[in-house]
Amino acid sequence: MYELDKKRYTNENQVVMVYRGQLMSRHEIPILRINTDHIGNNAFFSTTMNRSLALFYTGPAELTDELQSVLFEIELNVHDESYLPFADISHLSSFPNESEILFMIGTQFMLSTVNDQLDYDNTERIWKIKLKVRPNDRIQDFKNLESSTQRKTLKNCVNIILIQTEECDTPYCIKAANYLLESIDKTADPCDNFFQFACGTWLKKNRIPDDDMLTSPIPADLNNLQSVINARRFYETCINETVIESESINVILSIVNDLGGWPILQGSSWNETSFNLTNLLIRLREYGYNMIYGFGTSNDDKNSSTNFIRVYQSDIALAQRSNYLNETKVTRSYRQFIQDVASALAVGRIVNSSEVDDIYNFEKLISTFHWTPAEQRARQNETIRTTVGNLSQTFNTSFGFTNYIQHIYSLSNIPLYDNDIVSVSELEFLRNASSIIDSSSRRVLQNYIIWRFIMSRISDMPKRYRALKDPFDEAYRGTFAQRPRSITCGSYINSNMGFALSKIYIKQYFDESAKQQYIFNESYISNVLKLLKIKANENLRMLRELVDRKAWGASPPTIVNAFYSPPRNQIIFPAGILQMPFFNKDAPKYLNYGAIGVVIGHEITHGFDDIGRQYDKDGNRISWWTDDTIKKFNERKQCIIDQYSNYVVTQINRTLNGFQTQGENIADNGGIKESFYLLCAYTYMYIYLQAYQNWIRTHPNEDKKLSGLSEYSAEQMFFINYGQIWCSKMTDANALNRILTGVHSPGEFRARGPTSNFDEFDRAFKCSPGLNNNSQNPKCAVW
Repeated sequence: MYELDKKRYTNENQVVMVYRGQLMSRHEIPILRINTDHIGNNAFFSTTMNRSLALFYTGPAELTDELQSVLFEIELNVHDESYLPFADISHLSSFPNESEILFMIGTQFMLSTVNDQLDYDNTERIWKIKLKVRPNDRIQDFKNLESSTQRKTLKNCVNIILIQTEECDTPYCIKAANYLLESIDKTADPCDNFFQFACGTWLKKNRIPDDDMLTSPIPADLNNLQSVINARRFYETCINETVIESESINVILSIVNDLGGWPILQGSSWNETSFNLTNLLIRLREYGYNMIYGFGTSNDDKNSSTNFIRVYQSDIALAQRSNYLNETKVTRSYRQFIQDVASALAVGRIVNSSEVDDIYNFEKLISTFHWTPAEQRARQNETIRTTVGNLSQTFNTSFGFTNYIQHIYSLSNIPLYDNDIVSVSELEFLRNASSIIDSSSRRVLQNYIIWRFIMSRISDMPKRYRALKDPFDEAYRGTFAQRPRSITCGSYINSNMGFALSKIYIKQYFDESAKQQYIFNESYISNVLKLLKIKANENLRMLRELVDRKAWGASPPTIVNAFYSPPRNQIIFPAGILQMPFFNKDAPKYLNYGAIGVVIGHEITHGFDDIGRQYDKDGNRISWWTDDTIKKFNERKQCIIDQYSNYVVTQINRTLNGFQTQGENIADNGGIKESFYLLCAYTYMYIYLQAYQNWIRTHPNEDKKLSGLSEYSAEQMFFINYGQIWCSKMTDANALNRILTGVHSPGEFRARGPTSNFDEFDRAFKCSPGLNNNSQNPKCAVW
């Protein structure tokens, strides 16, 4: 607005006339007679240089009891520097012929004369109100704001954000104060260890539950069993241990037999001549399983309006190849887990331990070529595009990929054609895995693939079988007990049926046949298998469907999270996150901005991180930045990578992988700035408008202090609330897995990293950059 405003000084005419037509309540006309000298607006004020167009907006040429037609005629001295900014924005408008002149928020007007201030024109049957723009006595404040905006940031924003001296005593404010006081450690110095300052008391009082691998004050959607009410039958079958004890093993073993059996149980009676890898993988894909070769339907990254087939590496049991390199407690417990499950299912028969070793060694061998998350990020440009007809040739293997995929899509009555596009990622893994398969015995392949199926269904088996996984979970995840069955079932149903539980979603997107699919019987294991088939079928059918860019993403509405989708150029905020501590309509705005505001900024910034920047506004992956812009971006992101790579998780003495987590770290650092500056600008504008006291009267509790926290400014409370959303503890095993495979930094560094890079944090807490541990110098800033 300020840049556009400058152009008016080049206008040759000194005085111009602009117009605004509108309908007004008959009660408002007399008010104008009283307020002759201060007529203000609390929004951007649109006018036009076209009088005829303005008359169109005065409505019908007749009066009603309530509405009156009004034409404002506004005289402007375009060279008067005492006015607030206004500008001709017709060149930016979708309707350039309207000759729109836009006035800044807060512009004040005065009636031009006393005698002729309110004329009613009987011919045009409208009120004509002549105005002049009132010179502004605080224009210097806005020039200062303009100057700071040109520096790309609102410097010295601290102390602009107002906070009332009295305390808020509403039920929510009391609850919020207690919540924060249960986290904050006032004895810690925020400049030296902000995480300890924001979370120290919480860390001291809370322990990790035996049945979990981390704990956090953020409400978990899985605890909200209200979300499964509409799937009550499924939920009730899930917690019915009696039925699970009596039938689940028989159902699972029946499927195993249909898949060709598990040789480790059958010994010499297993007939390897009946083994057919393609048929085995096809049968498992009916339930959505991707064994070794992962594939499915995805959004085409080159043409976001369509979908294509994607082939990629499937997961491995221990997630990453580094877990297989050495003999550790994890590898020993994993092999023992296989042994124990096989022995339990063998019912008295002796299980050959060498076959357990064969299963493990096969997986260890293919893990040698398995790409890590960091490698996937670094080598994403190695993804190739081929066609269904050329797929087998692309892999150069005896495995019939084309036949395999054609058979799978035929299960959903989707025909494939030779020229259908296939995107292949991790090609190096897929080719090497194919070579390993070609050189492996049929028995080893059958043993491994059936083991991975059984392992995935342990949670659906009777309790004595589920208990066999506890030692492995202790070693691999750091948990020491099983979760209560009610929590496990609530989590499962919410994750897998989140959309089906939404009445709005069902009404809009589910036809009658789809609704019938979600009718379940009294058998839990049958319901699980049915749901697996539904999900697999839904993914396959996407191939021939048009992409609905307005459709909700893949996450259920109840989840406590938020997302950005590059192919859809869409940010998603499920209803689950719109609760304490992220948001409450009655919370002081410094709390909301410090939580949900930062989350919103975080997701927006994802559109411009190392991945998001590669997609254009339509969600197509294309290079749309200049080489110079990319060079400068890479220089800035390298600072973030290096900073986070030097953070040490002290409980396991391991550094973070700054490259692997760069996207989330960039978003964290951008999000906190965007939300803070918006809060600052929001309050500054209210101060300027001289409307702050009026706003306080209508929002009596929004800016008050919280009990027990009155010593902190609004800016400090913004950062305190931001810090406490990352309060968390992890088991050693979970901490290691997060470093190896996670794209998010642990909570401690999500609190420390962005604040250490933010000048406004230093000003708020009077930190000394470079001298305090929580203040970077120089600071890293991508955005």
